[in-house]
Amino acid sequence: MILWKFTLREISNRPGRATLTLLSIILGVAAVVAVTVCTATTNQACREMYLALAGRAALEVAAEGGGFFDERLAETIAQTPDVKAVVPSVQKLSSLRFEGRRVGLLAMGIDPEQDKAVRDYELEAGSFFSKKHEALLESGFARGLGIQLGDEVKLAVSRGGLSGNMTVFRIVGLLAPRGAASFNQGGVIFLPLRTAQNLFARPGQVDTLSIVLTEGADEKAVAEELARRLPPGLSVRSPLARSQLSKETVEKVEKGLDFAYVAMLALAFFMILNTFLMNIGERRRQLAILRAIGATRRQIIRMLLGEGLAMGIVGTIIGIGAGLGGAWLLTRSMGQFYATAMPALRITPLPFIVAGLVGPLVSLFAMFAPAWLAAKVSPLEGMRYIVSEVHHRTSPAYVFLAVSVFIITGSVMAACIVGYLPIRWMIIAGVVFTAAFVLLIPIVLGVFSRVLAFLLRPFLRTEGFIAHRQILRRRVRTTLTIGILYIAVSTAVSLGTTILNNVEDIHTWVATALKGDFFVRALKQDTATGLSAKMPESLVEELRAVPGVINVDSLRYLSGSIRTPLAEDGKQQVMIFVRDFTDRGNLPLMIKDGDPTQVRRRLADGEVVLGTVLANRLGIGVDEEITLETRQGPTSLRVAATTTAYMVGGMIVYMEGATARRLLNVEGVDMYVLNVAPQALDEVAGKLKAICERDGLMVHSFAELRRHVDRLTAGVIAGLWALLALGLVVGAFGIANTLTMNVLEQTRELALLRVVAMTRRQVRKTIFSQAAIIGLIGLLTGLGGGLIGAYVINLTSIPLLGYAPAFSLHPSLLVVCFGVGMAVILLAAWLPAERAARLNLLIALQYE
Repeated sequence: MILWKFTLREISNRPGRATLTLLSIILGVAAVVAVTVCTATTNQACREMYLALAGRAALEVAAEGGGFFDERLAETIAQTPDVKAVVPSVQKLSSLRFEGRRVGLLAMGIDPEQDKAVRDYELEAGSFFSKKHEALLESGFARGLGIQLGDEVKLAVSRGGLSGNMTVFRIVGLLAPRGAASFNQGGVIFLPLRTAQNLFARPGQVDTLSIVLTEGADEKAVAEELARRLPPGLSVRSPLARSQLSKETVEKVEKGLDFAYVAMLALAFFMILNTFLMNIGERRRQLAILRAIGATRRQIIRMLLGEGLAMGIVGTIIGIGAGLGGAWLLTRSMGQFYATAMPALRITPLPFIVAGLVGPLVSLFAMFAPAWLAAKVSPLEGMRYIVSEVHHRTSPAYVFLAVSVFIITGSVMAACIVGYLPIRWMIIAGVVFTAAFVLLIPIVLGVFSRVLAFLLRPFLRTEGFIAHRQILRRRVRTTLTIGILYIAVSTAVSLGTTILNNVEDIHTWVATALKGDFFVRALKQDTATGLSAKMPESLVEELRAVPGVINVDSLRYLSGSIRTPLAEDGKQQVMIFVRDFTDRGNLPLMIKDGDPTQVRRRLADGEVVLGTVLANRLGIGVDEEITLETRQGPTSLRVAATTTAYMVGGMIVYMEGATARRLLNVEGVDMYVLNVAPQALDEVAGKLKAICERDGLMVHSFAELRRHVDRLTAGVIAGLWALLALGLVVGAFGIANTLTMNVLEQTRELALLRVVAMTRRQVRKTIFSQAAIIGLIGLLTGLGGGLIGAYVINLTSIPLLGYAPAFSLHPSLLVVCFGVGMAVILLAAWLPAERAARLNLLIALQYE
């Protein structure tokens, strides 16, 4: 109890020191909570997006190759253990006509009462259908076509929806653009299930059975049981398998969040450790007096650990509130990246559990080292005002440990890059490698500081010499402060360089793979169903006849699967891009492996080109073969080359049009790419607009596409600057904390210097000199480490992407990091410098 009173008295007598200690914990906890909540919210946004597209169904049954089967199979499936509901539906591509306009869309036959178990339907106006020729549309989609409640529309009912008989439907309800109505940008017409069966199949037949499982059911076990019960020709799969291609892209963003999360944990630990070391260092004389009057080492350690735990608990409580505010800002940035509105903050027990561990436990662990060191110091040594520099020299054992950790973590990273270890280990290994570098700082601190002090001597003069001595006097404190700066700056530079290089790679890919002046398309592909509204192939002749059009190429997107033993079900979901490659001047592929001069010929001969991500996933190279599921059964196709592909996660197979028409069910066209004579751009744009308005299509220019890509990448770049700002804030706080503690420790020394004629200006210059030397070491090593980290991350792209994007330096990023970083550091030194300059000499001379 007496020792606790001593602790409370120290806090009341030194409120500034206690506040700095508490602030370090608050900032560390807040940063971790913010990233934790942001990650959970972002993942929830992704889950909600896929839930809206695929519904609540965990599994679905469909025919191989997309056909119809008996609806009564639902009764058999419903008897399977852990199956809660089985919902039939019919999904077929069609086209809708209204007042002379035609638009492609997806016709979906449902029983509203049954389908509510899978998907959400929210009426904005009208009612659900009750008669066989009534239908529902999404309100925004209907409004765009000028369709109102009660209007009659015509729906094509022949196979493919390209031509054939038209059936009249009355629109009796408009759905809010959420849940099921968000499919395909709202391009879905909902029909009574029985009507859709009569129009597109036969009575009693469906093409999809959606299966909802009981809570806690083993999805894999149920799928295996269903596979045994299904008749030949039918398969059971996850509805998200069709969205897996989009999920691949999202997972890359999540890996970036994971890296930021682990890096933030390391920053929080070093910041809290640094603060506690400074706290105990300033109190070493008081602790020595306690030892001298009878306190044991165990009592000293117990008292300090209790103090650290109490500080950790208080800092955690305040830090959680600050972290939730930071999470709100981070989720808004992520919303910009995803180009969508993010949901409300995902508040789960996890961030509070993490905060409860990071705050108190890290504080307790961080306090243990200085408490143990303080208890080891003899009372006589502890009561000395000046700490012996010899006491802080690095021992051979420490040098061996630091170098060993650095080499081991570097070796682990190298093993991940070459494929000997799982690539997922790279995040932890990279953060530990960065932290291991901090262990090397004390070894080279003397050399670095002397070199900088010598180079800055013409500017810093005597004040720089005094600053240099103070920096070396507290090697541990200086090391941790430089370490905080190093981790913050190197993380920002490495991620920043990587992001900017990838953005450049994306722009190069857009200019190559989507080379064209205009793009004509119907609605976008629906990632939930793998289907898309098609345009008739006959439109190509009309487009070619437009004066000024040089070439017209057609693209088709098909869902497919490749047989591979590497996937759990033996099949890898892919997207098949079918293109006629009519532009003989340019090959719209960024070839990474293979002979670019031979790719066009080999595609015409029936070979395929794989996205580098897919090729790497399958372990397939050029001149090897893949087995693709086709209407002729499993078919072996030779790989002509691999190419960069940024769509659908890179899981892409490129195929020439004639080959696709022979092997696959190719119907219609998804997009026409037009090359136009430069002098005819405006004239062609007007004629294309007229054609598209007539047929319910959309036309975009390449400039519009580039602006769209720029908007998406702008969110990523904005996130980069936010990360850089966060790192500099953390580093500035570390500098301010260190300099404040240095001023407190130098109180008597500075007072004596003032007595012997040092001016206030010189005192300020001394403190700013300390900040400049520490800042320069942290920033320069951070910039160097960041560039090395960026190059390593670039190499790790090979296991993920199958190739490494072109690595280039970005001087503007380095200049901004250094310039803004040094400005922030000097600004952080202003308050400690002012405090030192305005010391009351009579009080300062009595300071202990």
